Amino acid sequence: MLFRSLAMDERPNPQYFETERMQKLFAGDTSAIAIDLRRKDEQEIFGKASFMQCVDDEEFDDAMKLETSEFQSKYGFSFPNPNDAIVLICRTKRRALRVSLVLKEMGFSQVFVWESGVKGLHDFDENIHFYESYEIGDEVPPVLL
Repeated sequence: MLFRSLAMDERPNPQYFETERMQKLFAGDTSAIAIDLRRKDEQEIFGKASFMQCVDDEEFDDAMKLETSEFQSKYGFSFPNPNDAIVLICRTKRRALRVSLVLKEMGFSQVFVWESGVKGLHDFDENIHFYESYEIGDEVPPVLL
């Protein structure tokens, strides 16, 4: 299985995307592909930045198996190539760490994790809010920030 859970003894050694680089991403001054790994309901309720591409981490395994044209049609952006700079974003960074390992195993060399998660994105865009974890079917938690 391409997409998998991290074993307790498997510690990723991610490259983190720094605040200065995120400022440039928000300003449109960098060519990195920012992928928001949160579910669509999380993005709709708690916000997302307009420049972010969205691939739900629960779909990630299947998404990376799609042909280029199918990927483009389903997700609205070009299938990344192994030399693209990719910034992975989620609520806390757990999903981003897991997906970073998958991408590295696939040969992607410039994979970054936004260490501050959604809480850190709020500093750049007040329409993006931090919230407690919840599952589909659970009561939607209140905005914390």
